[in-house]
Amino acid sequence: EDLIQDPLTGFIYAFDDMLARHNASWADLAAVVTVGGGANIPLVTQRLSFHTRRPVLTASQPGCAAAMGA
Repeated sequence: EDLIQDPLTGFIYAFDDMLARHNASWADLAAVVTVGGGANIPLVTQRLSFHTRRPVLTASQPGCAAAMGA
């Protein structure tokens, strides 16, 4: 988990920036859905939940969801 702290923080802040550029906020989202390999890392879900204050859901097949069009 220590190895992903900084990249995860960078990802979260990048998403903050993307939302701001589109005049949106986390409050505009009903939930956050995790996909890919990171979806299986509990720290990712915990940090997203804490930062966004939104429900964080994990796709039923997170490794395939992005390719299938989550």
